[in-house]
Amino acid sequence: MEATATPAGPPKAGAMARVGAVVLALVLAFITAVAVIVMLDIGELTPCDDVTNITQLNDDGECFDGSSTSKTISLILGWPGTLLAGLATLMALGFAIRGTGGRPLVMVIIAGAVLLGLSLLIG
Repeated sequence: MEATATPAGPPKAGAMARVGAVVLALVLAFITAVAVIVMLDIGELTPCDDVTNITQLNDDGECFDGSSTSKTISLILGWPGTLLAGLATLMALGFAIRGTGGRPLVMVIIAGAVLLGLSLLIG
């Protein structure tokens, strides 16, 4: 009887990396929730330049301190960044379960952080 070679798959992460991925998933879930709240809040605000009477302010009497263009750009960058943060949360859980997929996870985290950072910097 001959021994058959099994194909070597990608190396699996150790226990500490998987535990770290669970903690990362919790942090990313929190960031995603905050980002959703911020994007919804920005979307509901009227730019201060466009306010003509007090009824155009939100319930707290606030307005968006910027132009309508910066608000639009902030939302255009922020929502995809929020979605990428949510995707990264799921990918971190997948990494914790499977032990593989660390590189795509890091790339999605970086892309989401860049988009969210630009959104908050502009807005």
